[in-house]
Amino acid sequence: MAAVGAAAAMAAGGAIAFIAYQTDCCCYASTTSVVPVKKRPSTATSLTGEASCYIAGALTSHRRHITLVGDLLMYGTAPGLAEGSIHLQGANVELRDSEIRILRNGELAMSIVLENDDEADFWADRLSAAAFMCESLPKLISMHNRQRNEEFAAENKQISKMLSLKCRQFSEVEQKANDYEQVAGERSQEVRELQEKIATFADRAAEKEEEVRRARQEVEEEKRRLRTDRMHIESKVASATAEAASRRNEVAELYTEVINAETMAEEKEKLLKKMERAHLEKSHQMEEVQKRLLTMQKLLEQSEAKVVSRAITKGGVFFAEITALLDVGELATVVGPARRNRQEALKDCLELRKVAAKCTEDSKLLQVKKRKEELEEITWTVKDLGGRLLDGAEGPPPGFKPPSWMPSSVQGPPLGYVSPGKYREPVKPAAKEENSVYGFKTKKLVVECPDADVRELAPGGGDWESKAKVALQQAFKRFGPVLEVRLGFQSDDGQKVGCVRFASAKAVELAMGKSSRGWIAVADKHVRIRQPSADKEELRKFAAPRHEAPALEAPPSKKKLRPNERFASKQKAEAEDEPEAEPAKPAEPKPPPPTAPTPEPAPPPEPDRPTPLAADAESSAEDREVAKGEEEIAREMAGLLSKPFSQQKKALKAVRARWHPDKNPDSVEVATRVFQFIQAHDLILFLAGPAKDEWLQHHGEMQFGRSRREDNKEVKAQLAGLFPRRPITKDTERHGVGQWLRFWR
Repeated sequence: MAAVGAAAAMAAGGAIAFIAYQTDCCCYASTTSVVPVKKRPSTATSLTGEASCYIAGALTSHRRHITLVGDLLMYGTAPGLAEGSIHLQGANVELRDSEIRILRNGELAMSIVLENDDEADFWADRLSAAAFMCESLPKLISMHNRQRNEEFAAENKQISKMLSLKCRQFSEVEQKANDYEQVAGERSQEVRELQEKIATFADRAAEKEEEVRRARQEVEEEKRRLRTDRMHIESKVASATAEAASRRNEVAELYTEVINAETMAEEKEKLLKKMERAHLEKSHQMEEVQKRLLTMQKLLEQSEAKVVSRAITKGGVFFAEITALLDVGELATVVGPARRNRQEALKDCLELRKVAAKCTEDSKLLQVKKRKEELEEITWTVKDLGGRLLDGAEGPPPGFKPPSWMPSSVQGPPLGYVSPGKYREPVKPAAKEENSVYGFKTKKLVVECPDADVRELAPGGGDWESKAKVALQQAFKRFGPVLEVRLGFQSDDGQKVGCVRFASAKAVELAMGKSSRGWIAVADKHVRIRQPSADKEELRKFAAPRHEAPALEAPPSKKKLRPNERFASKQKAEAEDEPEAEPAKPAEPKPPPPTAPTPEPAPPPEPDRPTPLAADAESSAEDREVAKGEEEIAREMAGLLSKPFSQQKKALKAVRARWHPDKNPDSVEVATRVFQFIQAHDLILFLAGPAKDEWLQHHGEMQFGRSRREDNKEVKAQLAGLFPRRPITKDTERHGVGQWLRFWR
């Protein structure tokens, strides 16, 4: 251990000497101030002694204290103080007896004279070792430093690898953490949505539970009500059964009494009288009901309407205008939504007038405005506007007379049925015609019967008027709604008549058409009728009275009429055979004059059918496609007329749909030209012959009332409405349409 400590001390001293040598910091004998020697931990094993020393450059030797610290030999006059030092690196140490000589570069640097040889040997060994260690120590230090540097480099490489690995792992962990955070956010969002759904489902479940509870309560109430009704019905059935049993017993007893009693005739007479009284009571009740109905009808007709409707036009747009007299005495007006034509505005009049008649107590007419908003989203179709659905759309509601506050433009609606497409300006009706007891409108709705014929309907009765009214109303209601029956009415010619007023002029025409030469069956008798406003003179007069009434006409057929029969023109009723008052004398038979069949007028020459386009080599691709399509259409049209009547319309519709331009967006030009060629064939269906006319009339296509041979002018007028005038272009001339148009013009 001492050797190791000495070696360490020498190494430390050598290091210090090496540093001093490299930096030229060695101390030599000089006159500089004394430097104290400081002991360090590395110099704990240094040598210290006192000897006679000679320093190079000095004149004499002196007694000095020397200290060996590593490879540095320090000397001074006092212990602990160093006046100079000699670095032993590169120095040679020689021992001559008891004198130690230290040579540097071949020159004497210092000589130390000790007292004995042992000390001299000891100090010489230590000084030589210090010189040797001073040379080998840098190598050891460099080797040690190289090893440490290699270890540090390896450790640095390992540390860099570990750092890169840790950084990569950290980035992966961070990426995973971000992913987990994102997933956690999504899951939290889903959890929130699920919580909201759960809350919604909970609310719905609560609502469903409430509905189920209410439904159960309703079911329970319905069960209780059914149970009560069943008990009531059972009690009624039991009472009825008991009563029936008692009735059966009574009948059995009565039968026994009738069989066994001698007064069977008297009982029978009493029963007949009882039945007659019951029949009279029933007839009296019916008469009372009829009187009440007539009274209510009169009151309804005498009451003024509170709501009036009309169709107005502003800038080519049609509107429905509703004017209402409110309960507070003010007038309120509501204008309906804008419509394209008058028919739709009239339909709005009907819809808004219904609502306005029920809410006159509301000064703002909120229900009417709400209905107006609903009508803005409704598009009326032909089915909603066809037929007589728009009758009475303008003016007051049916059954009410025009009020005094009605606007002047609404007070005179057109009389009878006017097609919405052929609207005419409203006509202001006159209060009464000159020398007429009827109003302008009422006169067209009245049928008169002679007072003498009316009295014969209920002969020998005190209350004959009510019976006659009931009989007339029962007889005339089959022609249409009867509004009023008046007896003892003085007509325009001063004659007492019975007056029957209908709701429409069509019913009057039907009643006059069903009459047999001015006579019509009422109950089991006949009465004469006339119509004061008829165009024909024979219909404005009563027929002459006869001793024998004509045979009763057959009751009207209960068979349901077809639509074309209901809307077709009315045919005159066939005349019925009537018995003559006096038998005519038989006349001598005469040979019948030669009669020739009346030749039917020849129909107008039928124009040629349109011819398809002829394509040649110089024609364009479009012309060739058009020619091909027109040839196909010509073949189909030729076979169309040979098909059954029930299939022609369907086949023509399929052909039009196949070549319509909207159905062929890829070849609009070709489809347009072929579709014009199809339109050129439309007139063929109307001119194919009388059989076609009959078929079209049967299906409601052409409501002419007569065939083309009977009245060609009427057919032309109808076709002029179907095919309006249009300019004759090259295409129409090529297809032959120009010839058709010239023919019908």
